[in-house]
Amino acid sequence: MPMDNSTNKFYPFAARLFLLAVLSVMPYGCGPHANLAGTSSGVETKIARGVITDEHGTAAAHAAVLLIPSGYNPVTGGSLPDKCVDTTDAMGRYAFHDIDTGMYDLQAEQDLAGTMALHYAVHLNADSVDIRMDTLHGPGAIKILLSDNVNAIDGYIYIPGSEIVSFLNGNKDTLVMAKVPAGTVPSVCYSAINGKGFRVIRYDVQVISGDTAAITNPEWAYSRRLFFNTTPSGANVSGAVRDFPVLIRLTRNNFNFSQAGSDGSDLMFTKADNSPLPFEVERWDPDAGLAEVWVKADTVFGNDSSRFIMMYWGASTPSKGSGTSASNSASVFDTTNGFQGVWHMGQAMNGKIADATLNGYNGTPYGIPAASAMPGIIGLCQAFDGDSGYILMAGTAASKLNFPNNGIYTLSAWVYIDTLDGNNHAVVSKGDNQYNLQKYMVNDQWEFCEFKDKTGWEMTTSYAAAKKWTLVTGVRSGTKEYLFIDGVCADSIVTTLSRTTEARYEGFDFMVGRVKAFSEFSRAFFFNGKIDEVRASNVQRSADWIKLCFMNQRPDDKFVVFK
Repeated sequence: MPMDNSTNKFYPFAARLFLLAVLSVMPYGCGPHANLAGTSSGVETKIARGVITDEHGTAAAHAAVLLIPSGYNPVTGGSLPDKCVDTTDAMGRYAFHDIDTGMYDLQAEQDLAGTMALHYAVHLNADSVDIRMDTLHGPGAIKILLSDNVNAIDGYIYIPGSEIVSFLNGNKDTLVMAKVPAGTVPSVCYSAINGKGFRVIRYDVQVISGDTAAITNPEWAYSRRLFFNTTPSGANVSGAVRDFPVLIRLTRNNFNFSQAGSDGSDLMFTKADNSPLPFEVERWDPDAGLAEVWVKADTVFGNDSSRFIMMYWGASTPSKGSGTSASNSASVFDTTNGFQGVWHMGQAMNGKIADATLNGYNGTPYGIPAASAMPGIIGLCQAFDGDSGYILMAGTAASKLNFPNNGIYTLSAWVYIDTLDGNNHAVVSKGDNQYNLQKYMVNDQWEFCEFKDKTGWEMTTSYAAAKKWTLVTGVRSGTKEYLFIDGVCADSIVTTLSRTTEARYEGFDFMVGRVKAFSEFSRAFFFNGKIDEVRASNVQRSADWIKLCFMNQRPDDKFVVFK
């Protein structure tokens, strides 16, 4: 059972007198303390004043107000002098006189109404300071799932810059701080009465009036909820999608890289119920302020924006981090979920373009410089010159990528073609006379095609556009075939290019950027442009799955919402 050992040490509660009796702590004046953020300049602010209202905008009379140095520890900080304590008048006004300049927090409570406010980071730096108006709200609570390395006898949890503290009193599991003012709490800290210093167990905790915020995995100082929006305002996907690799894009606009390990080694993701989620770090570049991480969500619900996953970073102990050390592409792109080959197309490692699946169909670049990777649609991609460059997945002729005629499979890739020149340009292929995803020479179209023995090519097509990133997806389901462009089905009517004298051939390896053929003409099979995020699956991906891929992976992600 969670224990509520919270003590809102609001002046002049008996709890405060009890603590002062058992702790040998010298009182100090109401100025920033030496071990707190900021120090006193010795210059006094003659008056700091403000107004407090209730939720209806009415003046909050007879509310107790404390001016507390930012970073103040309510257990070891000593008593506040009388000049830092006031009570609002009938107009909700309060004032503090002769206060040292510095940074303070303002805590207020109207006892009869049971409402509170906590105003952080009040900078007193002038003779007269008018503090912005604050509004009292009903408090919320914070539930903390305690870590193994707490002192259950002498330990306590507190909010710096306030008189809000909860003692563990022997509890080792879960603690509840019952009365916490609504708003964003900059930090929640742990310390022990007989210990030295403190540690932040979580930054930026969102507390809602009448609700309980949860701090799980306190070894990580930072956490954030990532909501999945599949409503019309988001990804606009109506059906449930299962075992889906969600792309999480991190930039300086949504993530502070200085709070995490330099290699992302302290990342962790969980479901809302704290169950761990597999993830893969594709790229982590704090210098550029960019990262791409794939997280496997077991279910993405359609037309929903209420469900979320948790992202954690900033582990207090390096071994507690999971990040790149726990980055496991094979768990995200699981072969049991249909993935038979996934190539993020980033920088070659040991001369290979890595396959993210357990199959390990790593590609060897030919005619492509070793350092050819460049910015793509997702992290880095590979550029192809249209003349000789391609990537070969050796040993795949008779592999799981050898999808049968009239089989069930899906091919997809993000492509950026340089020019529409009336030639064939292969995106992915298992050779002439088996299957291809390409830019087709006739009418400069995207084409998905499968070769049928003594019949010819069965194909679906859609017009291509140059100098534009496009998600091209081909789906084969028995005799049915579909071509999706940017998440939308562009063609499902199968047409046939007759080749009645030719036999189907399955002996070529899987390739990116080229078609291997018995008789090649000109150089029309080599791709001219950029290719990113190539996937091959032995399942039929649904229309919702394909649309969700596009909406999530496009640069202006319409699916993941940071809160």
